[in-house]
Amino acid sequence: MNAITEHVSFSSVSDLLEKTPEERRDYELRCELLTALREHIEQSDMTQAAVAKALGVAQPRVSDLVRGKLSKFSVGTLLDFMMRLGFTVAIKPTPPRVTAAKAGVARKKASKTKPAPELETA
Repeated sequence: MNAITEHVSFSSVSDLLEKTPEERRDYELRCELLTALREHIEQSDMTQAAVAKALGVAQPRVSDLVRGKLSKFSVGTLLDFMMRLGFTVAIKPTPPRVTAAKAGVARKKASKTKPAPELETA
């Protein structure tokens, strides 16, 4: 079992499964970011004190990170830590696929809107 999941506990498996899709995506993203940070810290020759100085936090905060205490970190905080340590982070938003049913609704809404008035040029 990896260290991250050891520190995250739910009263039952259904607690995790009952989370909203948004909560699950947030959890998965935090897991991915925290894992990358932990691996980087473990592979570097930096002490926790040196990492804390680079991150601008107290050493116990780095200890929480290394021990995989996922609930103590937001996505924003983890991204900030990554940038402070020199990571390059790329985010590529992908729009949802439009189904035929949704496309029909979008066309109906578009046809109900008034066209913008034309501007006259001199």
